[in-house]
Amino acid sequence: KEEIMRAFHVLYPVREGDIEIHYIEFLIDPDSPIPMTPRRAVHLDGVDYVYITEQVEKCDSKIASGDFEGAITNARNLIESICKYILDDSGTEYDAKTDLPALYKETTKLLNMHPSQHIEAAFKKILSGCFSIVQRFATVRNELSDAHGKSTKTHYKPDERHAMFVVGVAKTLADFMYASFNERKKLPNVEVHPTS
Repeated sequence: KEEIMRAFHVLYPVREGDIEIHYIEFLIDPDSPIPMTPRRAVHLDGVDYVYITEQVEKCDSKIASGDFEGAITNARNLIESICKYILDDSGTEYDAKTDLPALYKETTKLLNMHPSQHIEAAFKKILSGCFSIVQRFATVRNELSDAHGKSTKTHYKPDERHAMFVVGVAKTLADFMYASFNERKKLPNVEVHPTS
């Protein structure tokens, strides 16, 4: 009941003069089958929109349970996983310790998403904005997520809205990157190679 109540409060936060849910009653049908979700390991060679959706569902689940730091970590990991999948598919080598901004930069070159590859001012600004967002993902992960130990003096605990914003941005960017990746692969007689 507590989990269900928390989930409803994500959708309907307690606000003055707004809908408030004080009580939930549910009944279990003894004749209904128990849903069994098969647990399977997700490998990057199976990245598709299902994978992206699964990762976002993990983020949403953590938000619903109040684990906002964990949701931010998952969102950042989603972008890193998409980058590594695309780089691996293209045969681009990278160091295991390469940070997210560097991975994203190489990935955007492969996908023709790097600002330097475009002359349209508006599109260049949009792509530059995406790059800035990814650079900030690393900062947000370090400062607001559960990826590192925290100091009692400097630790800032993220709120629900922070986690929802980061997860939303990560999902949108991951969808766009994966869609761009699929479109590039459909182009006839075009080989995608990393640029220097």
